[in-house]
Amino acid sequence: MAKQAHEAGNRKYQIKELGKEMLAEKMMETHGLTDRSQLKEIVNNNAIAKKVEMNGEVVKIKQDGKEVDLVLSQNEMGDLISQWQNPETRGMLIKQGYNKRVIDAVEANITPENRAMTDWLITDFYPIFYNVANATYKIREGAGGKQLEQVTNYVPRAVESGMKGEVTLDTPFELKASTKPSSVQERKESNAKVKIIDMYSKALSHIEGVSHYSSYADLVHEMRSIYGDTKIQN
Repeated sequence: MAKQAHEAGNRKYQIKELGKEMLAEKMMETHGLTDRSQLKEIVNNNAIAKKVEMNGEVVKIKQDGKEVDLVLSQNEMGDLISQWQNPETRGMLIKQGYNKRVIDAVEANITPENRAMTDWLITDFYPIFYNVANATYKIREGAGGKQLEQVTNYVPRAVESGMKGEVTLDTPFELKASTKPSSVQERKESNAKVKIIDMYSKALSHIEGVSHYSSYADLVHEMRSIYGDTKIQN
C-alpha cells in the first residue's frame, strides 16, 4: 500500500503541474507576454479592486438592504461573468442584486485579455478537468455507463456557509475523504450566498480537487474495504 500511496502522490503532482502549466501558457498567449517572469505583475495588477463605472458614474448594487458601490478586481470580474453564465448560479446572483445592468457594466470594464481568459476557462480548462475526473469516476463508480453530471457552463461556485460565513468551494470534485465526487448529484439553485473571488485562485483550487480525486480514489476505496472488514475490526 505504501507503493500505491507513492504512485498516487506522483500522479497528483503531475496533474497539478499540468493544470498550472496550462494556465500560465494561456495567460502568456492572451496577454502577449514573452517572459514568464512578467506573469506575476499581470496577476498582481489584475487583483487590484476598483470601483466599477458606467457612463462616468460608479455602479451601485443593492445588498443587505442598502446600496453600495460595486468594487471588483479584473480577476473578480472574470469570476462574476463566468458565474452569470451558469443558469442555476445566475438565479442566486440576481437575489444578491447582480442584475443584467450590473453584468453589462462589468462586461464594459473587464479588459479584452481577461474576458478571453474567462471564456477559455469555461470552454476549455474546466471541461478538460471534467474529463480527467470522469475517467476515474467511470472506472471506480461507472458501472452501466454512469458518468459525472456535466453542468452547463460549469465553473466552481464559492458560497458562504454556516453561521460564521465560512466560504466553501462548491466543486464536483472535492474528495478529501471520499471516493465519490459530489457532482453526481445535480447542481441546483440555492439560497446560499455566492462569493465572487479571484478566477485564478478558483482554478487552482479546482486543480487541487481534481488531482486529489483522480489520484487517490482507488487507494481510499481499498483502505475502506480493508478497515471496514469486520474480521480486521475485531
